[in-house]
Amino acid sequence: MALAEWKEGLDNTKKGKEIAEVEFRFSQRIGNETTAHETGIFMFTTMNNKSKVKLKYPVHFEMLMIRGSDGWYALMEHQKSDATQEEWDALN
Repeated sequence: MALAEWKEGLDNTKKGKEIAEVEFRFSQRIGNETTAHETGIFMFTTMNNKSKVKLKYPVHFEMLMIRGSDGWYALMEHQKSDATQEEWDALN
């Protein structure tokens, strides 16, 4: 199970030993005021508590979202495959 593999990183983040960040870039955005479907790449980065990058990787994704009374919520996310740095850069 993926979460079991992430346990150490999740625990370290909770303890303040690591920082995790995610940045999104979109190749397609379809939606209206209440629903959205996003396609693109996200860059997941982990750093130690001194901001030294430990891990950085891009992933192709699709996400279905709805708007609630206090913001947008992801209903489903599909992490399709690893992306390359070149693909990430092309979406800038």
